[in-house]
Amino acid sequence: MKAGDIIVTLHADGNDTTEAQSDLDLSKQKLSDAKAKYAEVKAMVPANYADITADAWARIKVGARETRDLLKESREYLHQALQEIRSLNGEADASASANIN
Repeated sequence: MKAGDIIVTLHADGNDTTEAQSDLDLSKQKLSDAKAKYAEVKAMVPANYADITADAWARIKVGARETRDLLKESREYLHQALQEIRSLNGEADASASANIN
């Protein structure tokens, strides 16, 4: 089950999923930004690697670094969303077991 589906289920169960949804949305946005940056960097690479200049190589390295940083940020936001989901699942499990007893 995907994180977005779990958030929808938790929200339907009456949990406040605002933070988890926000983190998931930020993760998706950072991933989208990273994909766009990757395409930009890929377009900078010449077909013949022998023709690459020092300036072009420097721009490619900076772009690759920015892409990597965006991917790291995306991962962090996804991790935060998953932690929030686990927290909400724990609360839901605790209230369900309290209702059983």
